Amino acid sequence: MDRARCCRAIRLEDGALVPRGDPITYAQLGTAVREIAGGLAELGVERGDHVAILCSTRPEWTLADYGILAAGATVVPIYPTNSAEECAYVLGHSESVAVICEDAAQLAKIERVRGGCPALTTVVLIEGESAGTIPLGAAPSGRGAGGRRHRAPLAAVEPSDVATIVYTSGTTGPPKGCVTTHGNLRTTAAMYEHELELGGDLSMYLYLPLAHSLARIAQAVALQVGGTLAFWGGDAKKIVEEVAQAEPTHFPSSLASTRRSTRPC
Repeated sequence: MDRARCCRAIRLEDGALVPRGDPITYAQLGTAVREIAGGLAELGVERGDHVAILCSTRPEWTLADYGILAAGATVVPIYPTNSAEECAYVLGHSESVAVICEDAAQLAKIERVRGGCPALTTVVLIEGESAGTIPLGAAPSGRGAGGRRHRAPLAAVEPSDVATIVYTSGTTGPPKGCVTTHGNLRTTAAMYEHELELGGDLSMYLYLPLAHSLARIAQAVALQVGGTLAFWGGDAKKIVEEVAQAEPTHFPSSLASTRRSTRPC
């Protein structure tokens, strides 16, 4: 795989594997992140604010993730399978000021509970358009939230600043917000990189929810070493076919470990 490709999403279409979207280079990734960060700042998001992501594992999740971090804000992931009531709990407890929704189905959950989330002032939509929302825009082309170009500088953060708050499933009571600082995230990624002796030839297939800590760390590791991320197409029945096509060197496939795959699949 070309090392310049940091994100490649694949899915089945008309019986053949084709890219879900154009490959995104590291240069394009950097531009997109800055544009999203600038767009969020224009929408009123400030350093230290909490911004939620309600979206399945796809390239836009990664772009939004790093765009929020670049704005100096804290990422609050929400599982795409969560109910409207579960979304409301996370949004309310975290006091998120904005949420980035994947599509109309996820937006419908937010609309049902938006009145009970007083801190929530902004809803950004990745797919489609809807009254009261802001389109994420064509981020890979260098446009941020609202589709406008921004050149705002990246926000300065400290290792002790909170990067993300991941909420537990709540099986032992109300969901708990697990706090990860920027220092935690970078150190953990560096540990994986050192332990597994990873390099720029790494390519990783992601299907685990990016709302989970393991998938986030795997994503961070791949980007830190200059590897390639290949995103699943959304159909669990086609994962084997997609892995065969992507030929990843690594396949985060369980909550216990990041396993090295073998080629060919």
